[in-house]
Amino acid sequence: MKISNSEIRAKAREALGGNIFGRTWIMSLVAVGVITLVINLASQISCGIGTFLVTGPLGVGLHIAFLKLAKGEKDMEIGSVFDGCHDFGSNMVLGVMYTVHVMLWSLLFIIPGIVKFYSYSLIYYIKADHPEYGWRECLDESEKMMQGNKWRLFCLNFSFIGWILVGSLICGIGALWVSPYMQASTAVFYEELKREQGYYAEPDFASEPFAE
Repeated sequence: MKISNSEIRAKAREALGGNIFGRTWIMSLVAVGVITLVINLASQISCGIGTFLVTGPLGVGLHIAFLKLAKGEKDMEIGSVFDGCHDFGSNMVLGVMYTVHVMLWSLLFIIPGIVKFYSYSLIYYIKADHPEYGWRECLDESEKMMQGNKWRLFCLNFSFIGWILVGSLICGIGALWVSPYMQASTAVFYEELKREQGYYAEPDFASEPFAE
């Protein structure tokens, strides 16, 4: 049975501690901020090239952290967002190929680009669950899992528009608190999608293939 967006958001709030000024929510906010800062610095130092090099490893690390949070395995730890750097080369290639694929599809007009953006939106979560997967396996598995579910994720993302608008009224600062909420909600969405499709990940990120 598919759960509603409101139920997904409720589980995400629970994973974040239920308090927007609580430790878990604040630490999650800092984690997102650290990743954003590092990517921006890498871009400025290398005239944009560094973004392609670090987005994959940092993206995987951030998604590992939020995935563990969604599973209730542990509280948010800032250092865990750099776990994706342990396999820097593989995760870098994943980030580059993801960007290239979405950009190439976007050249065919905006709509195909948006469709592929959502088709590949789970690659970092899949990599977190299956560190042995290569970039092609992550993209293919994400596309497979998102068949018939892209609109669901779009609606989930759009459901935060009210939070974003209200937050932006406070000099944009309030909108920052929405980012961890959205990240946690997408992690819960991914976990629910695995449940619906008959796959249950082991606590230690076991490497069994997804069920057909």
